[in-house]
Amino acid sequence: VVVLPLTTIREAYSFSVGYGASVAAMGAAMLAAFGAWKTPLSAAPSSLLAWAVTAYGARLALYLLLRQATVPSIAERIKSFDKTPRAKRAPLALSVALFYACMTCPTLFALRSPSASPVAAAGAAVAWAGVVIEAVTDGQKYLVKKKQTSEDDVKTFSGPTGGFFAMSRHANCRVTPYPPNP
Repeated sequence: VVVLPLTTIREAYSFSVGYGASVAAMGAAMLAAFGAWKTPLSAAPSSLLAWAVTAYGARLALYLLLRQATVPSIAERIKSFDKTPRAKRAPLALSVALFYACMTCPTLFALRSPSASPVAAAGAAVAWAGVVIEAVTDGQKYLVKKKQTSEDDVKTFSGPTGGFFAMSRHANCRVTPYPPNP
């Protein structure tokens, strides 16, 4: 429902905006199906997990759209992926949609058998920590990329090295090796 229309707009959306929007839609559908949206702050850990999944997906999709709209090199790269005619993109879109559904299954299982155990609460806390950390690191990387002015800057981008990036190299970051920290 989400990935197929987005993939017809841009083929690369099947892996970017479509992923985030699909996860957000599935999280929202689970919140609605289990009535978990009614009491988010005093909810069981499984409801907090579903809220984290929804927030993660929505934030990611909006961030990717913002980045594409404001960073010219990203917009050009997204357009360059459009190699398959729109009518032939359905198999790709449907296969990644199934993959995204499988990725959100643990949240569905948690909602079907809610637990108030400390382990479930810790899991929800880790999920929310991931949402926050990814939002901060995406912001850090965006600010560095936004300052790029020339084509040479784009080709030699080495990414941020402070903040969370000083602790982790961020798996989604396509960069050259970091210089050693002093």
